[in-house]
Amino acid sequence: MLIRSNSRFLITSAIFCLLPFAFLFSPAPREGIDQVCGVYIELNDSAGFVLNCDSSALINLAKYPKTVFDESQLLQSRPGVIPTGIVYSLPFIALSKVTGFPPAETGLFIDARFLAGFILFNFSLLFTSIFLFLKIAKKESFSLFLILTGVIALASNEVVKAFVFTPHQQIFNALIPIASVSIIYYEYKYGIKNSVKYLIAASVGLGATLYPSVVLISGALALQYLLKNINLRKLNPLKHLPLGIIITLTALPTIIWPMVVKWKTGTYFNHAAESYRQFVWVLDGFENGFGAGIQNIVNHIRSFILSQTTEMWISLLTMIVLYIGLLVLKKSQKKEIVAEFRPYFLLLGLFILFFFGLGNYWDRLLYNIVLVVQFIVILLLSKYLTISDKFRFIPYVAFVIMSIKFLVVIAQYGPYS
Repeated sequence: MLIRSNSRFLITSAIFCLLPFAFLFSPAPREGIDQVCGVYIELNDSAGFVLNCDSSALINLAKYPKTVFDESQLLQSRPGVIPTGIVYSLPFIALSKVTGFPPAETGLFIDARFLAGFILFNFSLLFTSIFLFLKIAKKESFSLFLILTGVIALASNEVVKAFVFTPHQQIFNALIPIASVSIIYYEYKYGIKNSVKYLIAASVGLGATLYPSVVLISGALALQYLLKNINLRKLNPLKHLPLGIIITLTALPTIIWPMVVKWKTGTYFNHAAESYRQFVWVLDGFENGFGAGIQNIVNHIRSFILSQTTEMWISLLTMIVLYIGLLVLKKSQKKEIVAEFRPYFLLLGLFILFFFGLGNYWDRLLYNIVLVVQFIVILLLSKYLTISDKFRFIPYVAFVIMSIKFLVVIAQYGPYS
């Protein structure tokens, strides 16, 4: 049963507003048993949340911007934290001056005004994610329960539970997949003006100074451009200036910022590259010879595969079965279906390569891949509803499955972090 567009936005927005707050009532991490990087903040006898151990670093950088140039600053490669923290904390700073709440100092040695600001920022990213999903849902006339399935997928996962109520950058892992899928969708269906692409790329470039993985959004832009415009038989780089502009606008802030820091201090520290060896681990392996380098890559492939969650494998299998079934049921439209879903599968491949390249296969990072797969599943399900009424039960089943998963996440003690 379809619902009117305005009602759809109101209902899903209202549900979304409530969903993450359910995590406040999850059981607290058990002391000495559950490993959580942070401290549990008890709001009352039945509610609380985990304040991540990185919270103070983010808050202090936003509160004391000049420390970004300190040699000991672990977030030196993330200058975007500063304007983000300041802008979103301004309403709470103003409120604090009038009412005294939230306080500047707390027993946890953090500024509650900036804590509230970063939490507001997290929710703004989640709302943006839902908005992008709803735009696609409106275009494709998703049924109510298919919409709710997507909303729950976005707002009920472990990443949201772990990070929505604490200063952190991991909440981007809800936005990046749907933003990338949205770009693939709109570019394939309607086309995106170059001016809009440049604006997106510039925004991604600035966002990369806050959370580098957002470059995948520009990756989606580049992927669709290549699919639509590159002819390998008649390759002429001069005709592909828009692609060059997209890449430049995305990369420029990340290139300029280290130069600024080195010019001012003489040194530059990238915590992700130097401590976690993200991407550069490939080169590290070849320092001991070609054979060692190949073995290092093989070991990482094995680790990457074994790190995938049960949810990932179930989602991937569901996607494959639904896609093959769609090709069988719509033989006459096989070419159109292949052409429509090819960009999504290539996007999935891009995400897999990117997060494999990170070398650190934490669940919170790999969940980006899970969400891409789940959004493709939702798009495939919507196609089944156009074939026959006998498939009308599918959105209900999907909704029940995601609802059960949501309840399980709530019932779990403490988030991984």
